[in-house]
Amino acid sequence: MESCTWLICAGLLIVIVVSIVLLAKGTEKFQHVGMAATLPDGNYSIINVATSNQFASNIVDTVQCKDFMIGQRQPPQTVGWNLKRVAEGVYKLNKPGDQECLYTSPQNTLRSYYFPGCQSKNLCGLDGPDYKGELDQDSLRTYFMILQHPTGHFYIKSMKNDMYVNMNDNKLYLSSQPTDNSLFSIMPL
Repeated sequence: MESCTWLICAGLLIVIVVSIVLLAKGTEKFQHVGMAATLPDGNYSIINVATSNQFASNIVDTVQCKDFMIGQRQPPQTVGWNLKRVAEGVYKLNKPGDQECLYTSPQNTLRSYYFPGCQSKNLCGLDGPDYKGELDQDSLRTYFMILQHPTGHFYIKSMKNDMYVNMNDNKLYLSSQPTDNSLFSIMPL
């Protein structure tokens, strides 16, 4: 009887130790991905926290509005982005002057529409919810959720595919989970 009790106690101790080890290993580095940001519309500088690189439009491929040729004309390099709030925590990222905007391509890459002299009204998506009060499904490619991390930095998440914007060596890319390269500093210009 005593040996049976001893085996049960030893078994329970092993289960507890293994559980503690598994829980300690299973903790994610990014347990808190933030709350919806409340940034007023305006021009902002966006800088990657990990690399200190500027989030500039010349690091993504540009697409013209009429012929949809990639990279034929490069926009002037400017460091500011004009954030336009569409819904709570959801923004469009345009360049000042509204001649360029960031979007998520069907290949899940980031690109920008660059359309000087083009009169395509909704190329960069609707400026607000549709007539039903919902986000326009055709505009999701140009909408980005901005989430504020407890550190005061921000994540930028594509509304088209729920992927996080990352920056590494002056290149933008998307990932399904936030990484060290997903945090950005967003400050008014």
